[in-house]
Amino acid sequence: MTPETTPEPSSELSDNSRMIREETEKLGKAVVHDVLGPVIDRLSGTKGRDGAVDAKESEALAMIRKGFEDLVKTRPELGWKVVEGLLEGINE
Repeated sequence: MTPETTPEPSSELSDNSRMIREETEKLGKAVVHDVLGPVIDRLSGTKGRDGAVDAKESEALAMIRKGFEDLVKTRPELGWKVVEGLLEGINE
């Protein structure tokens, strides 16, 4: 290979870093939209022991969902990192 076609090690690292970042962003968006959202929606409609849906619980769940949705709009990789951290905490 000629020097013009040989990739620089730093460019390979930046390409790998970019690919990892893009995959993490995709993962963050997917987990928020396809997993957390539906789970929170399902839980928001659950009834307590008295057979009623608690407004405070529904509001808290809506705030969690909105927080994750806002986070994924600006930093989707951070949305995944939060979920990953929660899962790691469970495994410890």
